[in-house]
Amino acid sequence: MSVKSPITNNQSSNNIQFPNLKHRLVGHRLLIIGICLVIGNWLLVIPSYASTVKILNVEAKRMGDYAEVTVHTSENAKPQILLLESPNRIALSFDNATIESTITIPGPSSFIRIIQAAQIDPNTVYVIVEPNEELTYDYTSIIGKNKVILELTKAKPSSMKKIIPSPPITQEAAAMPTQTTIEVTEEVKLVETITKPVIVKAVATKEAVKPVKKVQATKEAVVSKKVEKPAKVKKGKVEPKILKSPLLGKIIVIDPGHGGKDPGYIGRYGTLEKNLTYKVALRLKRLLRESGATVYLTRYSDISVKNSKIVEIANSKNADIFIALHFNSFTSSRTGGCETFYYTPWSKTLAKVVQKNVCRVTKRRNRGVKKDMYYTVHHTNMPSVLVEPAYLTNPKEEKLILNPVFQENVALGIYKGIKEYVKIASVWQKSR
Repeated sequence: MSVKSPITNNQSSNNIQFPNLKHRLVGHRLLIIGICLVIGNWLLVIPSYASTVKILNVEAKRMGDYAEVTVHTSENAKPQILLLESPNRIALSFDNATIESTITIPGPSSFIRIIQAAQIDPNTVYVIVEPNEELTYDYTSIIGKNKVILELTKAKPSSMKKIIPSPPITQEAAAMPTQTTIEVTEEVKLVETITKPVIVKAVATKEAVKPVKKVQATKEAVVSKKVEKPAKVKKGKVEPKILKSPLLGKIIVIDPGHGGKDPGYIGRYGTLEKNLTYKVALRLKRLLRESGATVYLTRYSDISVKNSKIVEIANSKNADIFIALHFNSFTSSRTGGCETFYYTPWSKTLAKVVQKNVCRVTKRRNRGVKKDMYYTVHHTNMPSVLVEPAYLTNPKEEKLILNPVFQENVALGIYKGIKEYVKIASVWQKSR
């Protein structure tokens, strides 16, 4: 039995008609076109965060019971929120971003102290807000408007996102004019002779004094007096000057303020506080070790260290003295000078002698000693002070701070203050 072919004599295989298939192909094409149109419109709306964003301007205004900080950008941007310490601040971190110059503006209301925007590293810009009161915060990126808005309101007990202010800035800083600032030139000289480090072979105490490397003289510093040569030390003996030093065997912890993701305050010329505090800390460490002290830093590189960890380091080392190094800021670019902060009663004398010597050696205006509840000087067990030798927000002082000679003088002033305090404390102990 044969099976009939579906192709008739009048048809060929090339002329077979499939009307349903034709309609389906047309439908598929229309569907693909529609999907492409939807995806295209969607891509137009979604912001692109891969390219470099320019921070054009920062504005702040009060809106009833809350304040707005608006960051204008060259294109859509989505920053990260960071909370910074000492003092407590909130920062919008823009990746792949640039800014032409540092912006510093006062807060639009009493509950915001200062707002700064600056280049933190070649690829990152921070917009930093320092509060005067406990605030809640939130932010939004306005797509299509090229701006980011940070909204700040007074905190309520039920608020989740809160930032608590550090101790308020002293009011006399705003009222007191700054003395005429000397411009930094090559003719600026150190106040006293810098002695080269003495290499110690042995110490008759439990705390060993580590040898220090020889410091090479550079063209940056001009020394006014002849540099003394290190005394010759016989093997197994301690250099006589160190044996007589009141700092021999003392344990001192130095905290170079900020570091890592926390730049600290930023100068008009882009100077970051964290870099300066570390440079001064290394100079102070050298001076103290030359006098026989055992010195620890709370950080040895560009890293962030929490306040609680800083306190733990100082207390665990059973330090005799704790020194926190910072540089100051204010909304007025004319404000300048030196301040020293303490909290505990047993730290007041240390604060006074450090303040006196730093101002005397650096020739900066003496803005006095202040009692404030900064975390580190509040929670450490030993005499502790926070030193702010100058204002980064004062352009003239910023240039001064950048000079290695001034940095050496800051370290020298603190060193002389520590030395004087140890002598005073020794007299007290003998009189008991």
